[in-house]
Amino acid sequence: MYRYVCGFHPDMGREIMMTIKPMPDRRFSYVRGRWESVFGTYVSNWSYHEDEVVHRAGDGYAWSE
Repeated sequence: MYRYVCGFHPDMGREIMMTIKPMPDRRFSYVRGRWESVFGTYVSNWSYHEDEVVHRAGDGYAWSE
């Protein structure tokens, strides 16, 4: 569930990469996720504000869908 709701998808190929693509679900009013790795901390937060989803990146940058 953490992988889908927060959207953490690590790719451990030749180069270590992290794709963050959350899948908001109305059963939750908000989600805050944090993944600690040897390469740094990944953060994924989202919440519903009225009828739109608000995503927040680790630096506080926000956008809506």
